[in-house]
Amino acid sequence: WTDAARETRVGIGGTREERRRAGMALVARLGAVAATLARREPLAGLVLSGGDTALAVCRALGGVGLRPYGEVEPGVPVSALVGGQHEGAPVLTKPGGFGTPLSFVRSVEFLKGR
Repeated sequence: WTDAARETRVGIGGTREERRRAGMALVARLGAVAATLARREPLAGLVLSGGDTALAVCRALGGVGLRPYGEVEPGVPVSALVGGQHEGAPVLTKPGGFGTPLSFVRSVEFLKGR
């Protein structure tokens, strides 16, 4: 994606270390995008997939942790964001290699039903 201030490009070639750094740059940028959107619109909650992505987005929002309090389905916990301006916002996390496409649908439905 591109915006007026920045452009982020991620290649899939290179050494293992170059791919790791590119992946970390991508999730950091995703976190920055989420923080920008959260400043523009009320944050009803987050549905995040993959640990690196969840960590980057929560940190970008000023979070210092997650406090689990439920589960949408086995392996998809519901947590409250700890710290930052959005303290207490629901965060649903799905491991990157776990679940089905319906896991995302159920997660969004959960947030809509709050």
